[in-house]
Amino acid sequence: MTAEHRPPLLTIHTIPGDGEVTLRVAGEIDMSTAELLREALLAAIRHHDSTVRLDMADVSFMDSTGLAVLIFSHRRITQEGGRLILDRPNARVTRVLQVSGTDRLLDIQVELPAVPRVVRLSPSSVSSGSTVAPGAV
Repeated sequence: MTAEHRPPLLTIHTIPGDGEVTLRVAGEIDMSTAELLREALLAAIRHHDSTVRLDMADVSFMDSTGLAVLIFSHRRITQEGGRLILDRPNARVTRVLQVSGTDRLLDIQVELPAVPRVVRLSPSSVSSGSTVAPGAV
């Protein structure tokens, strides 16, 4: 694969939510990509809510440069009255967090918070005057 056709080493998707913003991160967080993550976290602090969730389920690798970005961002968000939450780090990333002791500093959640399920009904599936019990669909 040529350099022009390589997939990006890190992708970050910003997902605004109710009272928080989630950054869904996929790929490698290392010396070559850490600045991209830092900039995305700073933008999230400036332009979104005070709670920033970092969904790390698809992070395949993280080195000490990535740890430094997480610590810097945690301090910055906390100084501004916010909160940084690491969601679903995989076993490799969790091990890096544990060995470095960073797991005692950061708020880490293994599972995402429950999201209410959206039920879409077509007009033909609901007769006039009928009701649908929660959880029945």
